[in-house]
Amino acid sequence: MSGNVTSIFARQQTPAAAPAHGPLARLLRQQSIDLLHVQLKAMFDCADDTLFDWARRATGDEQRRCMGLMRVLRVRRPDVVDHFFKSFCHRFDHPESKVKKTANISIDELSMQSTEELEESIAVTNMTARAEGLFRDQLFELGRRLDWAADNTGERVEHGPLEPLAISEAFLAASRTIDMEIETRLVVLKLFERTVMIQLGELYNRLLRALDENGVKTASSQRQAQDAQDTLSHEPQTPHQMSSMLSALGALAGGSAAAAADGGARRNDLFSPPSQPGYGAPAGGYYPPPGAMPAPGASLPPGMVPPGMGALPQGGYGPTAFVAPPGAYTPTGAYGLPLPPGYAAYAGYTDARLASELGERLSSWLHQPQNNTAQEPIAKRAELIGHMFDGFQNDAALPESVKPVLETLRFPVLKAALSDPAFLTNGQHPLRVLLNDLAATASSARTSSHDPTADLQALKDAMAPLLTPDAPVVRANIDSPAPVTDEAVQSFLGQMDEDAAQRRKVIVQRGMQRVDEELGRVLESRELLATAELLIDRALRPFLGLTLLRHSAVSPLWTQSLNLAERVIRSVELARAAEFSNSDRATVRDDLEDALVLERMPRERNQEAISSLKALHNEIEAYLEKKAPAPKAVAKPREPAKKKALRDFLTLGAWFRVFNRKTGETHWMRLLEHEPDVDFIVFGGFDAENRLLVPPKDFEEDLVSRRSDPLDPPPAFESALAAARRQVEDAASDAISASQARTEAQSPV
Repeated sequence: MSGNVTSIFARQQTPAAAPAHGPLARLLRQQSIDLLHVQLKAMFDCADDTLFDWARRATGDEQRRCMGLMRVLRVRRPDVVDHFFKSFCHRFDHPESKVKKTANISIDELSMQSTEELEESIAVTNMTARAEGLFRDQLFELGRRLDWAADNTGERVEHGPLEPLAISEAFLAASRTIDMEIETRLVVLKLFERTVMIQLGELYNRLLRALDENGVKTASSQRQAQDAQDTLSHEPQTPHQMSSMLSALGALAGGSAAAAADGGARRNDLFSPPSQPGYGAPAGGYYPPPGAMPAPGASLPPGMVPPGMGALPQGGYGPTAFVAPPGAYTPTGAYGLPLPPGYAAYAGYTDARLASELGERLSSWLHQPQNNTAQEPIAKRAELIGHMFDGFQNDAALPESVKPVLETLRFPVLKAALSDPAFLTNGQHPLRVLLNDLAATASSARTSSHDPTADLQALKDAMAPLLTPDAPVVRANIDSPAPVTDEAVQSFLGQMDEDAAQRRKVIVQRGMQRVDEELGRVLESRELLATAELLIDRALRPFLGLTLLRHSAVSPLWTQSLNLAERVIRSVELARAAEFSNSDRATVRDDLEDALVLERMPRERNQEAISSLKALHNEIEAYLEKKAPAPKAVAKPREPAKKKALRDFLTLGAWFRVFNRKTGETHWMRLLEHEPDVDFIVFGGFDAENRLLVPPKDFEEDLVSRRSDPLDPPPAFESALAAARRQVEDAASDAISASQARTEAQSPV
C-alpha cells in the first residue's frame, strides 16, 4: 500500500557519475532546456487567463488567492524561470552532488513548517505519479537508450534529472523564491502540472528523436521506436482518458469496443441515418444494421459477452443475473429522475450491448469528429469520466488494493453521466458524493492498520446500484443527448480539483493525528530537556508524518521510524542519560540523519535537526562527565489524554455499518445529525426519507460489540474504539477465568 513516488528507472549500484559534460549529455541538456523554456513561457503566457477562469468559478479566499497570484506571477516570472533552470541544470550536470554540511545551528533557529512541507510533498508526489503513468512507455524507452549508450559509447548520462520527479521538484524549489502561503503555492503547482507536466510526453519524444538521429538506439527498439513515432505523428491522437475508457468498454463488451477503436474509421456507415427501421427511438439515433444486434429480450449471440460476464444483470448493474421476458422488466432510471420516453423499446438491453455501442460511437467520433457531431455530447461526457477515473488510478495517495474497487465504477458512473444532465454540474450529486467518499476513505487508509478494501467493496456494492441507471434507460437517453457546455466542463474539472485538494488536506490531518498519538504515547511521563520539545515538534513530527503518508501504517518503514523516534527521545531523556554511551548517542544521530535523507526531508533542515540533536547530546554528556551542572530547564512531563465518550469522536457525513435493533439488520448509512444534547443520533442514505434514529448509548454498545462499525474512523476514534473493545473483552475474559476458578474450587477433590 505504498504511496511514495519512486524512480521509473531501476537503479544499480554504480560508481558516482562525473559532471555531465559529454556530447550526449550536452545534447539532451540543451534539448530539454529548449523545450521546457517554451512550455514554461506558455504557462506564464496563459496564467492570467487560466487563473482568471479559476477565480471566476471560485468563491471567497480561493477567488482572492487566484486574483492575487496573477499579479505576483507577472512580477516574479523572471525569478521563477531563472531558479527553475538553475536547479534543473545543476542536477543534470551534477547528479551525485551533495550539499556541504554547515556549522552547528542553535535549536532556536530551527524552523520546520511541517504541515506545509507535507502538503507540498503530497502535491509533488501526486503530479509525479500522474506524469509517470501517462509517459511510462517513453520513460522506459529513454532509460533503455541511455543504458545502451553507457555500455556502447562509454558516456553515462544519469536518468534521474529527466524524470517527472526531478522536474517537479525543480519547479517546487523555484516557486519557493516567492513568499506565499501554502494554499497559493498549491495553486501554482496545479498550474505547472496542467501546462507543463501534462506535456512532458513531448519532451521525451523529442529526446528519443535526438537519440535516434545520433545513432543511440538499441537493436530491439528499431522497429518499435519507428512504430511509436508513426503513432505519435498520426492525427488526431486519442486522448489518454478516452483510450482508457475505450479499453474499459471493450473489456465489458467482450472486445467489441476494442475492435471499434482499431477499425472505427471504416465503420462510419453504422452512424449514418438509418435506411430501415431498427429498435431505436422513433426520433432517430443509432440503428444497428439488420442482424447486427439481437431483438429486444433475446439472448446475446455467442462471443458477445466475455468470460466472467455471465453474472452481469440483463437490466442494469448488480451482482446477480436477471433475464426477463420482453416487457416484463421495469428499468431503474437515473437517481431522482423519471424514466425517459421510449425506454420500453430497449427491454432486455444489456450493459455489454450498451458498452459495445458506446465504444463504436466514441471510436467513430475520434476518427471523424466532423462527420459525427451528434456523438460529441457522448464523447465529452466519456472524456470527463475517463479523466476522473484516470485520476484515481494515477493518484499516488490511493492504495493499490482499492484502485480495482474504484475502477469497477467507471462504467456505472458513465451511465449516470449519460442519463442525468446534472451529474456534471452538481457537485453534490449522490453518486459523485459516494465516489468522493470512497476515494477519501481509500486515501486516508494509509494512516490506519486496517485495510478498508473489503468495506469499500461492500459499500460500493450496496450503494452504487441504487444510484446507477439501467442499460435500457441509458440507451433511450443517448438517442438525443443534452449538449455539454464549456462551463459545465470547467465546473466539473474545478470540482474534481477541489475534491482532490480536500482529500489531500484530510490525509495530512489524519496522518498528523496518528503521529501525535504515537508521540504522545512515547512522551507520556518522560522528563526531557526543554529544548528537546523543539526538536520533537520541528523534526521528528514532520519526519514521522512523511513516513506515514508515503508508506502507510502497515509498512515496516513506519515501524522502524517509530522505533527510531523513541530512541531519539530516550537519548535526550535526563533520567535515562546514563543508559546511553557517547557511542550510542552518535549512532542515534547517524541513524536519524540517514532516515531523514531517505524520506527526502530538505537537506538544510536535516542538517539543522542533526546539529540540534548533537547540541542536546553534548549538554547531557558534559553533565555526565561532571564538566557542567545538571541542566535546569526540564520540560513538564506530558500527561495522558483524558478519556472521552465514543460519541464525542463522531463526525458528520461519516459512513457506518449501522445495526437496526428493531429489524436485526445492518445497513450502510451516513451520519446526518449528531448533537451532544439530543437523545438520538440520526443516520440516513442519500435521501431525506430513509432515516434511522439511534440512542447514543445503544450505538456505543453496538460499536463496542461490533454489531456496528465505522468505515473510516479518524485515528483518535479508532484508538478509543479499540481500547473500549479491549476493555470489554478483557472484562469478559476475567469473568470467565473467575467463573472457572470458582467451579474448580467447588469441585470435590
